[in-house]
Amino acid sequence: MFPINLSSLLPKSTLNNKLLLSYAGLAVQLMVGLGLCVYIGLWVDKWIKTGIPLFAWLFPLVLIGAAMYSVIKNTGKKKKNV
Repeated sequence: MFPINLSSLLPKSTLNNKLLLSYAGLAVQLMVGLGLCVYIGLWVDKWIKTGIPLFAWLFPLVLIGAAMYSVIKNTGKKKKNV
């Protein structure tokens, strides 16, 4: 057995804490958004009377695409203004 030092797994600075809270907040927002998108999609499907759950699949996929774009944009390398 290898001993595990738990203090090395914890964040060392407030910068790490802010980053952790940022990603935790993003995860909560994504889960709530997915739930709302599915609910609204099912409601729209019932309202339009589609035979398949088209909007219940489409709305969450759009949300996931927008979230991926936002994460890539925010975590990408920042260019220096020259």
